[in-house]
Amino acid sequence: MKRQKGFGLLEDPGHPGGVGVGVVGLISLSKSALTASQDGRRYEIAMRLAESKLDEFRNFNSLVTATAPLTAYSAIASGTATKSLSGDNYVLAWTVANEYWNSATSAWQATAPAGYLLNYPGRKEIRAVVSWTNSEGATPNITLVGYASPSQSLTLSQITGGLDTTRAGPKISYTPGVAPDVISIDLGNGSKQETSKPSPTVSAKNSAVGKEVQFETMTYQPVGQGNTQQIQQDITSVSCACTYGSTASAYLPGQVYKTGTGQLYWNIGALQSKPSGTVSGNNQPALCGSCCMNHFDGTGTGFTNYYAPLNTSRKRYNSALVVAVSGNYVDACRFVRLDGYYRPIPDWNLVKVIVTTSDFLAAAANQIS
Repeated sequence: MKRQKGFGLLEDPGHPGGVGVGVVGLISLSKSALTASQDGRRYEIAMRLAESKLDEFRNFNSLVTATAPLTAYSAIASGTATKSLSGDNYVLAWTVANEYWNSATSAWQATAPAGYLLNYPGRKEIRAVVSWTNSEGATPNITLVGYASPSQSLTLSQITGGLDTTRAGPKISYTPGVAPDVISIDLGNGSKQETSKPSPTVSAKNSAVGKEVQFETMTYQPVGQGNTQQIQQDITSVSCACTYGSTASAYLPGQVYKTGTGQLYWNIGALQSKPSGTVSGNNQPALCGSCCMNHFDGTGTGFTNYYAPLNTSRKRYNSALVVAVSGNYVDACRFVRLDGYYRPIPDWNLVKVIVTTSDFLAAAANQIS
């Protein structure tokens, strides 16, 4: 008997059904894989956005002020932004919290401890949150936390875990009296001070105003203590032609403070909304912009609000030496270089003027051995 091969009609309908189930399962598996791939890509983009925002704040180029699009360290603040990438929208929100190091408790805290000298926090905690819509319509998010600091932040465990905290800081040798006709001044605290050159550098933009006078002073320990340079101070004074402007955010005068070694130096003045001025005319020193803008007393009554050394209000005069309460006036300002920038400080306080002939120091009777 010849054996038949193949399948019967009753078996045939079941075969296409089996194929159909296999195809549907394959399509479902492919869709799940595609969804997982898309959501994974969104997660990676969100991570990159958060990391980019933290890096942006770490790359500040100044402590107090900066020119857009750069951000100064002290101006880093909370905010939000929206980004559209690869067809998806991402919402980026960041919160910034100022923190101050308290050496008494060896911990960071939200408020400045007593005696804190800087006008900006020791570090800023930045919490970046990125949210987006996934393939299922949900709104997941990720959070990254980082810190921005004007200097390296170390925990107590890091300090005691290998760093030699007893090691003295670097010292710079200084040779006094190199410049001719320079006389050092004894400050009465074991240190001396002298200028780096016998005459200041004077530049003039025009015959009326626009004069700029610059010199440097060196504070150092004398020979018996190693001639170590302690402070180098860059001072500049300018005269400018200005005109009254509007109320603006401008600097109060910088204030003197005592360093850890007992030396006097400067803190940058605070920003305050107060009257301001603008440069009148061209061909003036670059610092005239800052002079006209900032050289107005603050609204308070303490010494920190006044540019006059004796805590008195200032009058402004025009070129005819008539008091000017509006319009154009002439002005003069004093600056010291802090953090690489010239910052306004209180006006000069003339105490005494000594006039000598040009050969006074050359005479043997006026010299001491």
